[in-house]
Amino acid sequence: KIGGDPQIQEIYKEACDKLSVGIVNIINNFNPAMIVIGDEMSHIMPELMCRRVREEVKKRVLPAIYDNTEISMSVVKKDSMVHGAAIVAIEDIFSSPMRYFQSKS
Repeated sequence: KIGGDPQIQEIYKEACDKLSVGIVNIINNFNPAMIVIGDEMSHIMPELMCRRVREEVKKRVLPAIYDNTEISMSVVKKDSMVHGAAIVAIEDIFSSPMRYFQSKS
């Protein structure tokens, strides 16, 4: 755990701040209703990361947009990116199933 070493904790906070900038760019370009943070780094200190990212994002986006965007941590501990990609694919299939099951002939 990095909680006991102040120098490592500062490096972790800096990484969270850099992640926040990326999330602000995602919000400004795509206006998502939800952002889920996952993968290995998010499981080191999830409470700190979530709090830090929310604080930094809130400083950089319009209040109305921030209030309509949920930022949360993934509960998936292994292969979270694969799970996220699968969810996107499943949602796309269910939103327009005929695109995948129509005959091409």
